[in-house]
Amino acid sequence: MHSRTFNLQIKVYSICAKMKILALLLKNFMLI
Repeated sequence: MHSRTFNLQIKVYSICAKMKILALLLKNFMLI
């Protein structure tokens, strides 16, 4: 159970990181 919650946190973190990268890319495209 402890490892499951840990894996879930990693998944959530990776999704947040991808969203941040996508947001930065969108901002760069809007500036161009």
